[in-house]
Amino acid sequence: MKTEVNQMQEQPIPDRLKISPFLVFYLIMSMQIGIGVLSYQRVIAKDAGL
Repeated sequence: MKTEVNQMQEQPIPDRLKISPFLVFYLIMSMQIGIGVLSYQRVIAKDAGL
């Protein structure tokens, strides 16, 4: 007895839809740096006692 998942055939992902591993790395690093910059003000205010 086959399920719907087993009946689906695997199809390769077209090259135009793939993302370069370098760009994924760049995106993750940019997000981490951006969050760090945005939270810097909160850290300064907390240390200043505001």
